[in-house]
Amino acid sequence: MKSTRRLVIIVVVVVIALLLLASPVYGHHPYAAFDNNKTIKIEGKVVQYLFANPHPRLQVEDGQKQRWDIEWPARGILPLRMRGIRQDSLRYGDTR
Repeated sequence: MKSTRRLVIIVVVVVIALLLLASPVYGHHPYAAFDNNKTIKIEGKVVQYLFANPHPRLQVEDGQKQRWDIEWPARGILPLRMRGIRQDSLRYGDTR
C-alpha cells in the first residue's frame, strides 16, 4: 500500500515538473505578430548577417535610414540550407 502511494506521488511530481518546464518553451515562440500570408519585398544593403541556430538573422538598411531586422523561423538554419541558403550566401555590404 505504501509503495503504491509513493509511486503515485512520484508520478504526480514528475508530471507537474514536466508541465512547468514545457511552459516557457511553448511561450518563447509566439507567431501572433506575424502575417504569414503577407509578403514584403525589401531592397537595401546588408549590415548584419548571422547564420546560426536557433535564430538566423539579417539586418538590411533600405536607403532611407530605416533598418529592417529580419529573423528567420525558430527551426534554425536547416530549412535555409534545404532552400540553398548558406553562410556565405550574403555578406556585409551586399545589395539586393
